[in-house]
Amino acid sequence: RHTRSLCDWSSDVCSSDLNDLTDINYLAIGLQRARSVGRILLREHGRPAGFATGFLIAPSIMITNHHVFPDAETARNSLLQMNYERNAAGQEVTPVEFRFDLRVQPIIHKPLDFAIVAVEPVSVDGQPLLSFNWLPLNPEPGKAFVGEYLTIIQHPGGDRKSTRLNSSHTVISYA
Repeated sequence: RHTRSLCDWSSDVCSSDLNDLTDINYLAIGLQRARSVGRILLREHGRPAGFATGFLIAPSIMITNHHVFPDAETARNSLLQMNYERNAAGQEVTPVEFRFDLRVQPIIHKPLDFAIVAVEPVSVDGQPLLSFNWLPLNPEPGKAFVGEYLTIIQHPGGDRKSTRLNSSHTVISYA
């Protein structure tokens, strides 16, 4: 963010404010990264039991929260739905469903509230998971700063994929 001068050209009055302009490629990058985000359909006894959001962090590897997958059995009964969203014309896209691959032991960490789970490389209808993007985790410190704006891509309440642009801030939690 840069400062810019805001001017009322009718009265030649100017003030300084934060510049909220962003290069247009920000939207293209966001669309590309959104391809890694999927809706998790939680199931119990073969029936829908809830929804969550997860994203691919490596080929056939997804991360979500521990409170979503507190154990491997919860993942075993669930599905990852990619493309649960609307297209540019506002039409609903047919989701592509993937099962979780529990032949690979999930990494479930309650204190930091995350679960990393393998995903089957082919969907239930034969589409490759590799057709979706993945976002590698970056171990470098200093990627975000307290108070910095964030863009969040998610499936709030199990709804179609949505984004929140520049309305959430980075915070530090010592929980």
